[in-house]
Amino acid sequence: MESSTNEDGPSSHYSHLLVGTSLTLSTLSAALSQSSKNRVLHIDPAEYYGSYNASLTLSQLVTELQRRSHSGKADAEGTPLAGITFPYFAGPDAAEASSSHTPACLETLDRHYSISLSPALQPAASPSLDVLVRSQVARYATFRLLQRTAVWDTQQGMLKTVPASKEDVFKSGELSLIEKRKLMKFLQFAATYSSSSTDEMPFKTFLETKFTLPPHLVTAIMYGIALGSSETEAINAAMERLKVHLTSVGRYGNSAYLVPQYGGAGEIAQGYCRAAAVHGATFILGKEIEKLTAEQLEGPSGETDVSRYQLKLKDIDEIFTADYVIGEDDLVHSMKGPQATTPQSASTSDTQLLQGILVLDRSVRIPAPAVTSSATSSGEGEMRKEEEPLETGLIVFPPGSLSLQDGAYNEAATTALVLGEGTFCCPKGQYVVHLTTEIRG
Repeated sequence: MESSTNEDGPSSHYSHLLVGTSLTLSTLSAALSQSSKNRVLHIDPAEYYGSYNASLTLSQLVTELQRRSHSGKADAEGTPLAGITFPYFAGPDAAEASSSHTPACLETLDRHYSISLSPALQPAASPSLDVLVRSQVARYATFRLLQRTAVWDTQQGMLKTVPASKEDVFKSGELSLIEKRKLMKFLQFAATYSSSSTDEMPFKTFLETKFTLPPHLVTAIMYGIALGSSETEAINAAMERLKVHLTSVGRYGNSAYLVPQYGGAGEIAQGYCRAAAVHGATFILGKEIEKLTAEQLEGPSGETDVSRYQLKLKDIDEIFTADYVIGEDDLVHSMKGPQATTPQSASTSDTQLLQGILVLDRSVRIPAPAVTSSATSSGEGEMRKEEEPLETGLIVFPPGSLSLQDGAYNEAATTALVLGEGTFCCPKGQYVVHLTTEIRG
């Protein structure tokens, strides 16, 4: 994609150089391109859009993870921080399967995969979704409702479906009348909650003491509705997410969240890049950065000032210049000069995000909620809907519910986002499961 030549200056000079096509930078690219005063050059060494938000085919995913595994980065025990295997593949091509090679029958379906590197749920009522609509980038994106959320019940050893709305609470055949009243009272309180600096007690303690909710409802609220990760999380953060949930339910259906199709954030990032290109931004993908340096220019008062940057890309003879460079840290680390700064918000953390991607040839069964007889046309007592394979679902394993090595348990909640062929992230008859948790490191 190329923009027109700027009549006020050489075609190789741009006001802004953006390095990387992550969702954040793609959104910025679309915004900058709206002004006729800006000339935007947007590059990415990768051959696809999205950077760390990308949605990849299976072969691209294999290549990316192999690149990361060979980067030399490892944990304290020397285990590579990224890798891919096909350990449970079975069938006529099983002999061809190995820890690093894709089975032949999966290679033929390569273009049918769109696997996200950063899977996420989109609240139905959120500023980011409003921006999608106002910018008209929404026409490049499609979504499905999250059909069901379930939390693992350690005591009963089974998944328990979480009510998504007040309607679900009334229909539930698994909650007693007293539990329904307590839960509704809490949801009404949460809808009008105002944050306070004094609300620093753990959210779990707050639910147990102020609303005297039973353990299974506390767990459902903390991890299935508020989507928390820790037992010690304070009230404010959890309640803010819970308010987003309550505001989002009913906007597009009986669910608080939308699931982006074709992999998620990568597809949305590409949508913003399309919008930027329409308004004149130039995009160059698949070319490595050979050199990115600050050019020393003389300022108005005669002092030396850094006000222009030079870029040389591999296999391209032309030298590009820009007034400003904005990019991802790992892509602009070679930039020199006093104005190469890191955002003030950037800081090291004692936690890391651990992700896993499973490609399955069968669905993950998330039980349908039991409903009371009054919510059905016939029958007595509680009725359970006929289970059908889901296209979208979320499973949450609370802290302490998963047994790890050496007798340890998961310290943070572990989520499993289940996506079927209806999300266009995998071929027919297959399912992609994104596992996510936090670890200390």
